[in-house]
Amino acid sequence: MAHDVKSQLTALLQQALASVAPTATETPIQLERPRDPTHGDWSTNLAMQLAKALKKSAILVSDSPSFIVNRLLGRFMSDVGRIVDEGTPIDVVDRAFAGVTPMSPFTLIELVGPAIALHNNETLAAAFPDRFIVPASLKALVESGRRGFYTHDASGSHLDPDAAALVPTPDNPRILDASEVREAVLDRKSVV
Repeated sequence: MAHDVKSQLTALLQQALASVAPTATETPIQLERPRDPTHGDWSTNLAMQLAKALKKSAILVSDSPSFIVNRLLGRFMSDVGRIVDEGTPIDVVDRAFAGVTPMSPFTLIELVGPAIALHNNETLAAAFPDRFIVPASLKALVESGRRGFYTHDASGSHLDPDAAALVPTPDNPRILDASEVREAVLDRKSVV
């Protein structure tokens, strides 16, 4: 039975390979059981083999929670949330990344969805508590059912005072200016 499933999966991978990379249909497909059964029933090296066939650089990362982009953005958003939770106003944090990132951090949260951003932070904080936090402000936003900290109308985006009131008020606020926010987030030397 397992051999039949393996054959079926291999055939499906070959079919998918032919549709996305017709010039690489001779790419060898290895399908095997993962060492850790919690990682699924089957694993394959197809992505690494395909990258080689297409003369692309592939990076093998250790098996851990989250896609690499979510790890990078998760770290960025975790740091941004920590800075807001410590007392820096949301609009100052957002302005800190004008011209640096394609959009401000809290605009990104609106596009991704606060619940998804929270789930990503919770997953990463559980796996790497020394590197990630779950921002209280993000958790409060999700619990409130709001889509973000801004309202939008014909004149633009405006910080919603009711949403901003969800941000915890620390006993000893640490208020950074925009350049200090950028430095605190972008100059971090620790690993993702």
